[in-house]
Formats: sequence, C-alpha cells, structure tokens
Amino acid sequence: MRGILEKSFTQKAISYVKDSLKGKKGVMNEIIGAFILLLVVSIISGMTFLFLSQMKDQIKTTATDGENSTAFKAVNDTEQAGLVIIDFLPILFLAIIFGVILVVVLKVILPFINLGQQAGF
Repeated sequence: MRGILEKSFTQKAISYVKDSLKGKKGVMNEIIGAFILLLVVSIISGMTFLFLSQMKDQIKTTATDGENSTAFKAVNDTEQAGLVIIDFLPILFLAIIFGVILVVVLKVILPFINLGQQAGF
C-alpha cells in the first residue's frame, strides 16, 4: 500500500512541477544577469583603480612638486570617490546570493511541501 502511495505522490509531484513551469519565465535568469553585471562592474573598477595607481606613480615621478601637485591631489580624490562605490559591492553580492536562496526556497521547495500536504502526508 505504501509503495502505491509513494508512486502516486511522485507522479503528482512531477505533474505539479510540469504544470507550474508551463508558460512561465525563469526567475533565475534575472538573478544570473544581475550577478554577471556585478562581476563586470567589479572587473572594470579593478582595472580603473590599476590605471589610477599607475597615473599616481607617474605624477609622483614627473611632477616637480611630487605628492603636493594639483594633479596628484585630483587623482587621489578621484580614487577616494571610487572607493565609496567599491565598498558597496560585497553587500550587493550578498543580496544576490540571498535572492538566489530565496528563489530556490519559494519556487522549488515550497511547492513540494504544499503538494505533500494536499496528498495527506
């Protein structure tokens, strides 16, 4: 008797998943897109800071005032302003990871729990 109930529960679960996925867009595509966007922003910002660091070194060696020159101060201010944006990247990565976990729980696990309750398990 238990084998029949398990088989029927499995069949119900498969049909429920198939029905729930018909005609729906995937939510994971948007999350993957956001993750890739953050990854690209991280790479571009890293390259930008590498460029600014090289520029500061050149200004130090070529300017007559060295670190007191206006150009060096301007590059330093630009670098400090960019660091404010970089400080938010770990928070955004954590938010995307939390979003992925939330989507998996809401779209995959909860429907099976509801189906089990409807079947009387």
